Amino acid sequence: MRLLNLNTAIYCRLSREDGNEESQSIQSQKEILTEYVKKQGWNLVDYYIDDGYSGTDFNRPSFQRLLRDIELGKIGIVITKDLSRLGRNYIQAGYYTEEYFPLHNIRYIALNDAYDTFNEDANDFAPFKNIINEWYAKDISKKIRFTLDNKAKNGEPRNTVFPIFGYKYNESFERIPDPETAPIVKFIFEEYVRTGSSNKVAKALKSKKVKLPCYYNAMKYNYNRKKVLQMTEEQLISWTPTGVRDILEKDDYIGTYVTARTKATSYKLKKRNINSEAYVFKNRYEPLIDTDTFERAQKILKRTRSGEIPMEENIYKGLVLCGDCGFPMKYERKRDRKTNELSYYRYFCKKKECGYANTIQKKHLNEIVKNDLLFLKDTILLHKEEFIAFAKSFDSTGRVVELNIDVDIKKYQSKNDEIDMYLMKLFEQHAKGNLPQSTYELMLNQYKKQKKFIDEQLKELMKLKTEQLVQATQEEKLNDFIDMLTKINEENVLDTDMIHSIIGSIIVTSRKIPNYQKKYEFKIDIQYSVLDSIIKEFMKTHEKNSSNLCQTIS
Repeated sequence: MRLLNLNTAIYCRLSREDGNEESQSIQSQKEILTEYVKKQGWNLVDYYIDDGYSGTDFNRPSFQRLLRDIELGKIGIVITKDLSRLGRNYIQAGYYTEEYFPLHNIRYIALNDAYDTFNEDANDFAPFKNIINEWYAKDISKKIRFTLDNKAKNGEPRNTVFPIFGYKYNESFERIPDPETAPIVKFIFEEYVRTGSSNKVAKALKSKKVKLPCYYNAMKYNYNRKKVLQMTEEQLISWTPTGVRDILEKDDYIGTYVTARTKATSYKLKKRNINSEAYVFKNRYEPLIDTDTFERAQKILKRTRSGEIPMEENIYKGLVLCGDCGFPMKYERKRDRKTNELSYYRYFCKKKECGYANTIQKKHLNEIVKNDLLFLKDTILLHKEEFIAFAKSFDSTGRVVELNIDVDIKKYQSKNDEIDMYLMKLFEQHAKGNLPQSTYELMLNQYKKQKKFIDEQLKELMKLKTEQLVQATQEEKLNDFIDMLTKINEENVLDTDMIHSIIGSIIVTSRKIPNYQKKYEFKIDIQYSVLDSIIKEFMKTHEKNSSNLCQTIS
């Protein structure tokens, strides 16, 4: 590989896992690397600095900017103080050093580790170095987590950036009422208990021009201050029912302190899950709300969520799909806006692309499904012998398969593995500069064509194998299906178990009829869990096709 581009990028990174050593500082890294670049006579393009970002996560802003500049051809050399500055995830670090940089003709140097992609003999220890770097990050993470867990067990705050809204910290980092924000919390609870509406509370806060919690966090604790200062006066008082309920749900306001509510999925991931082993400390500090007021608020919250009416069972759970996007439709109950009384249950598509227009009431779907299954039962049992003969003769492929499918599948899989090995070797030779670009592209295209052909053959063989298995068990499925039909009656046709044993999916497409405000046309495609194509072909030969119903409902 020949280097043509001497434009150099200096990448620096520092996080809490690296400690507070002066030698590790961003400034120290910049000085060392800048001096080295000048000595080499290279052109320093830019500094790419991620200060405060973990080495286990490569989704860092400056590192991503570096990759974009590499893709644009602006960079020919990347240099870091050592391999750990690049990252502490040995798999991803190895990908960049062994694959990404060579593929983009980038010379990568880790100065203190004497690592240079132009000197292969000196890089043999690099994979082990990356593993050690990751181990270090894991060890540090363990120590930090141990310290935080001890704090949690003792009821000490793990995050002292700012306290919960309504409180402030004293010198010992203990929660005490904040004279400025505590009255706001008390007002929210009192007003909610009085009105029973989070929406009314939000409107009352707006009318009083009470600022959002984010404003006080920014002014008092400098949290997101720059962003908050850019907000308008209207935005700063834009309380929502959700924001109000978020405060109402917190038992912190009766003096309860919970630590370690969440825990990290892994030291590499930022995602956190609810911790079932959280530590609860009751009466830990001065409450803002008395227990009676808090419990009354919780009862109202529970009542407004459930309406004190048990949710009607979703007998079609997982079965109802949107005919436009194919996603499962959401099940919900609708209420009268004026009386808050239960109005009806419905299924609707919540995907914005569908415009929330695809919807059907449960009672209408019940009517359609009931009629379909009863008609299906009557038709098939009336023509039972004809249906059995039809099902046994039905061949969806129109072919008799006589191949030894398993042998052929293994043969093509082995060939596929062989080509993958050749592709890996081809890539390695190209990365090392041993192959002219034209030869590399020619061989690559040939291997891709072979791989495409093999993939197509494997796909076809797997399809044939599936069909053979279906045919082998078809008689058993046929008998089970007829047995299920005999059990259907007016009373149990809409039982959950009955529905799920016969129906695989229900595809709903609804359209509002032009010039009619409350009229919809529904197309319902019921797909059976077994023998679907056989059933539909058979039903076509009789009075009606029960599964592709079109109906207008007001």
